[in-house]
Amino acid sequence: MSLHSFFDTLVEFKNLPYGEYAIKASLKGYVDTEQVFQIDSAKKQVVNLILHQKTGGLVVTSSPSGAIVKLDGVKKGITPLQLKGLPVGMHRLQLSKDNYSTIQKEIILEKNIVKNINFTLLKTKAHITIVSSPSASCFLNGQNIGSTPLIQKEVAAGSYKILLQKPGYLSVEKIVTLKPGDSIVENFPLSKIPSSISISSIPDNADLKINGADYGTTPFESDNMSPGTYTLVFEKAGYKSLTKKVILNSGQRQEVKVQLTPLVDTQPPITNKKGVLTLISIPDNAQVFINNQLVGNSPVSVTLPSGQYFVELKLNNYENWASVITLDENENKNLSIPLKAVQKKLILNSVPSGALILLDGMQVGQTPKEFFLDPKSYVVTLTKTGYDTLNETVILDSSLPQTVKTYNLKKSVIVYKFESSPSGAEVSLNNQSQGKIIGITPFSLNDLKAGPYNFQFKKNGYRSTTKTFVIQDGQPAVFSAALTPLQGNLLVQSSIGQAKVYVDNRFVGNTGSILKNIAAGYHNVSVRKFGYFNFNTSVQILDQKLASVTAQLIEKPKGNLNISSTPPNAKIYFNGTYLGLTPYLLSKYPEGQYGLRLKLKGHKTYRATVSVVGNQTQNFNATLIKGSDCCLNFGIFGKPITWYIGAALAIGGSGYSWYMSEEARDSGNHTDYIMYRDLRDNLAIVGGACLSIGFAIDLFN
Repeated sequence: MSLHSFFDTLVEFKNLPYGEYAIKASLKGYVDTEQVFQIDSAKKQVVNLILHQKTGGLVVTSSPSGAIVKLDGVKKGITPLQLKGLPVGMHRLQLSKDNYSTIQKEIILEKNIVKNINFTLLKTKAHITIVSSPSASCFLNGQNIGSTPLIQKEVAAGSYKILLQKPGYLSVEKIVTLKPGDSIVENFPLSKIPSSISISSIPDNADLKINGADYGTTPFESDNMSPGTYTLVFEKAGYKSLTKKVILNSGQRQEVKVQLTPLVDTQPPITNKKGVLTLISIPDNAQVFINNQLVGNSPVSVTLPSGQYFVELKLNNYENWASVITLDENENKNLSIPLKAVQKKLILNSVPSGALILLDGMQVGQTPKEFFLDPKSYVVTLTKTGYDTLNETVILDSSLPQTVKTYNLKKSVIVYKFESSPSGAEVSLNNQSQGKIIGITPFSLNDLKAGPYNFQFKKNGYRSTTKTFVIQDGQPAVFSAALTPLQGNLLVQSSIGQAKVYVDNRFVGNTGSILKNIAAGYHNVSVRKFGYFNFNTSVQILDQKLASVTAQLIEKPKGNLNISSTPPNAKIYFNGTYLGLTPYLLSKYPEGQYGLRLKLKGHKTYRATVSVVGNQTQNFNATLIKGSDCCLNFGIFGKPITWYIGAALAIGGSGYSWYMSEEARDSGNHTDYIMYRDLRDNLAIVGGACLSIGFAIDLFN
């Protein structure tokens, strides 16, 4: 007989006795089917079984609607969507919609049940409106996106640097952070770039009026003048009044220099009364003019009739100096005149622009910018977010009218550090790389763009954690996570009451109490109690779960031990416990190996390992040897060494050996128990004896 299913599965049965049979077919995800048939001849029979698939239904809705629905990777339609006749079991459902986060979820469909699922989609985009007065070019993270006003500009969620620029106006910059679904408005009033002016006169200290308002005396400087036309009036006693008009353009610097005309007669006075005028300039070699006549180069001395003179000094790359000098009869007048260097223009540009400028460490503006400076060397520093700082020494040559410097700024390598406690955690980037592992802590990256990121930290034996960080453009950062170990609790109980519990051969407590914070995973558990066989098992600890173990301890069989000695009456110490004098019958003691020590005055201490056999009586006889145990009692450093040896042995050594003997006994290791127990007793006895001998030596000395 052959059996066929709907899926062409062939099962063949041979040599079946005649009679009635029932065939049942089962397949996961399908309805069981059963068929009864009769075998009443030797002919071959074929039975076909048709299995019907178990199905369920699914209704998917979303807010907002219109999301694409995929089931097990196959597109099924858009929300709201009803699906029928779906196979029961596990399925992967995915919803996606432009400008919204994709949602994935595993669902289980059951037979003849319609499952209703509603999803709320989260926006991944944000909107920003940027306006300015007046209109200006707008840059978003360095990219020109047009001129203001920009209404409801759609951007991805994240951090952005807004930069507005317009010729003749100061640039405006602001950093904003947009979350998914945000819609914000940023309004920027722009200010014109102020003009600067430098006004000087020869001679100085002339009264200055600008557009009729008093502005003090020359020289005068201002870096905050509004662009426009200005009327300058210069007045000084002994000089003719002078009026000059200047036009200041936005962001430009204007230098105004005037020379006032004296009211004195330029002809030398007619008189026989004379004096001497000596003129020294710093630096020297300036041309000296007296009443517009060249009389030589400084330093120079001139004999002149007494009276008033108009004196001028001229030197290349220095401002002219002029003054009215009065020379009295027989006067020797000496004048030392420091000349002021003519300022030179320095123009600083950068690519990209907008770099902060520091001259000799002082902040003076942003590129591009012009300066009028004394001819000398300057340390120029340019800084800009996202770019390496630039330093250079610039020398203004007095022989050149201007110096122009253009710098190409180098983009900074921004380092993002990833750390975890403990280290060695795998870090994956969930929101963009589908869980791709990007490194194992500690490590660094330098190619991340600005915006929000979801980083998952994962390490075996620890709970995975996902943290969201927002990366700011051009700003280094450290991303760290403290991982929590996977731990569970363990309850160990025993069938005979309290017993000691060891996990992975380490004592952790007694039965009946919950042992907390045990690392997740498989562990070897041992339950031990004197007089019972050790109970050993393996247990799995799950994170934040309570595992339980019940130990069925089996009592060891007991036996008898008859202890005797030659000569008799020796003190018996059995596993460190005093029992009495030989001969002695130790009855009903758990089987095993134990340490035996016999002590008799005038005889050496006898030590041995003896066995107790269950349900038997063993005889043990020891022959004691005459003699004594030795002890050091000689002196050192003026004191008996027994003081030091005794204290160390009695306190430190015996304490350690006691601890080790207890551990050995509890673990069932009788050989180690005997060794450490005897060591403890010997150290205590020897230490005490040495202390006594030391005391006696001190006493008799």
